Amino acid sequence: MRTSLKPLLLASCLILLAAPVWSANSWTVDANKSHLTFTGTEGNTPFQGSFKNFTPVITMDPSHPQSGTINVTIDMTSATAGSPDRDAYLPQSDWFDTKKFPTAQFISTSITKTGDHDYLATANLTIKGITVPVQLPFSLVNNGGIWEAKGHLSLLRPTFHIGEHEWASDTTVKFPVDVMVDIVATPAAQ
Repeated sequence: MRTSLKPLLLASCLILLAAPVWSANSWTVDANKSHLTFTGTEGNTPFQGSFKNFTPVITMDPSHPQSGTINVTIDMTSATAGSPDRDAYLPQSDWFDTKKFPTAQFISTSITKTGDHDYLATANLTIKGITVPVQLPFSLVNNGGIWEAKGHLSLLRPTFHIGEHEWASDTTVKFPVDVMVDIVATPAAQ
């Protein structure tokens, strides 16, 4: 009986060794190919902006995302908004107040798979010291071992006190802001 179990145990061990085991902190993000952008509206004209510096830390097995985490630190001082005037306003206290709040944080509380390549990250988003629960739907596609995650999040700027005092109404800059996430990364199997 013991002799007949040995081939089965050996085969099971070989299968386990051949299967990728995803480890914590296993994603290496390509900062040159990853982007965090946003679209706002001034008057009736949409404008594009971006955060040049942000640091995602991803620990997720795409097959079992419920045990994963996504933690993104955003350098608010790196924001640009498509014009010198807007770029000059963004760091000021009425907008991002970067002297007091130089970073924003996205920390997932759960990740669920919603389709073949679709996921939903529920997270706490903190901007200007204000933490709000948000949901980020994203797709995750494997392109020859390089994975790309694309997601979209809609925010209202008054929620985070962005654009205060003379900017508090939406007559000049509209309240809705769309945030687009495009992350290119390589998860290392061990």
